[in-house]
Parts: sequence; structure tokens; C-alpha cells
Amino acid sequence: MKHSLRVAMAALLSVTMLGAATGASAQASASSSFGAFRLQIVDLTPYDGVEAGVRFLDGSTGAYALLRDDSGGVRDSAQAGSAGGPIQVLIDTADSHLASNATLTSASSLVSIMNGSGETFTDIFRNFVLAPHTEVTFSIDAVANASAPGTPGLFSYVAINGVIRDDNGIIVVESDGLSSDIASSDTLSVTLNSAGAELTGWLEFATAAYAQVPAVPEPTSMAMLAAGLAIVGRLARRCAAACPCPCP
Repeated sequence: MKHSLRVAMAALLSVTMLGAATGASAQASASSSFGAFRLQIVDLTPYDGVEAGVRFLDGSTGAYALLRDDSGGVRDSAQAGSAGGPIQVLIDTADSHLASNATLTSASSLVSIMNGSGETFTDIFRNFVLAPHTEVTFSIDAVANASAPGTPGLFSYVAINGVIRDDNGIIVVESDGLSSDIASSDTLSVTLNSAGAELTGWLEFATAAYAQVPAVPEPTSMAMLAAGLAIVGRLARRCAAACPCPCP
């Protein structure tokens, strides 16, 4: 009985102190970004007199940020779009910081929160024309991080998608991506080829970050301590009634 009481008291006091400590929310963060956009061109028929190459046309950039409270209600949101120009969205409060930035060649998404959930996203499109008999590899340097990779409620990723229509009009898609659950940084690339005629296509780049802090009950520390001591007191009285000698 003496051992049981000591264990019960230690466990209860530990739970009481833990409950008091977890009244404050923990911070959760996730981020993703890419830059260093580049391309490598290969002339598949170097002696045909036709120069291999890529010609970029128009493009567009988009970004948004969304902040929710513990119950899922929207606290704040922001979004922006442009026909190729740089954009930024920002939500900055006492307990959260969400930001997304995008250009045609770089982007970033960031979420850092103390409670509730937040998500940010960017989406970039670039249209291009691929010259005949051209192979092109588009590459970016990507980074995806989370404060605790693999934890439910924390995630980030970067993706690159290359799309063309071949000579038969069939859409060909090449994709590569990076997740915070796989690695923190990597070079992403897609390779596309044309045959004997010009082909049109587009590139899509995307970054995303999501973080969620589970709702934590917040009883007052004094109320928990009083309840814990009351239970310990009842255990002590039961021990005293059951034992002929005092139970420490």
C-alpha cells in the first residue's frame, strides 16, 4: 500500500504540473521555397540547320494565405495574383506569421503559428514554345522544411510540372517534387522533347506550407493543483484506515 500511494501521488502531481504547463500553446512551423531557375538545351539534330531553343511567352503568379482558429473558423485570409509580376501576401498577428511570395523564377511559402492552423500556397505558370528537335531540362533548387517532419499537421512541398502536346496532340506531363517528409533540399527538374515541329507547352511551379497546433485544454493551474491534492488526501485517508500503522 505504501508503494502504491507513493506511485499514485507522483503520477498525479506529474499530471497536474503537465496540465499546467500545456496551458500554453506550442509553436508549429513549416516552409518551402525554390529559386535558381535554369534550363539546359540539347539540339537533337545538330546538323539540320535548325537552331534548337526555347522561347518563353506570357506567365502568371498567384499566392494565398489562410489562418484558422482552434475550431476551424477563418481568422484571416489574403490572396494576390499577377500577370507575371512579383506578388506577396502576408498575415502577421501576435501569435502567427504567414507569408507567400512569388515571381516567375522563385517563390516561398511560410507558416508559423501558436494555435489553430495556417496554410500558404504559391502557383506560377510560364508558357513557352519549344523549337523543333529540341530537348530541354528545366531545373530549380528547392527547400521544404517542417519543425517536426512526419508529425500530423505539419507539411510542406515544392513541385515543378512540365507540360507539352506532342506531334499527335497528346499531352505529355513530366513532374518532380520535394516534400518535407522526404528531404530538406534537392534539385528538381523535368525534361521535355520536341520532334520535327514547334511544340507549345507550359511550366508550373508550386510551393505550399501547412501547420496545425492541436487544441489544448487550458484549466487554471490552481484548480488542477487543488483537485490533485484533494485526490491525494483521499488516498492517504484510505491508507490510514486500512493500515494499523501510519502510511507515509
